[in-house]
Amino acid sequence: MRPDRGHRVPGGADVPEAAAPQHVKDVRRLFLDHLSPGQITLLAEITDTVIEKLDTK
Repeated sequence: MRPDRGHRVPGGADVPEAAAPQHVKDVRRLFLDHLSPGQITLLAEITDTVIEKLDTK
């Protein structure tokens, strides 16, 4: 099931766009920096599989 992209947030698209750089930093610091290169490769493979399945529906 894909997220509904029809919802609006107060402040419009500027709010999520402004938050994106900090979000990327936080994901890296709190998640990716703790994984080995092999784990990151495995995560990418898993993500690709999930995306392929979503795209077929």
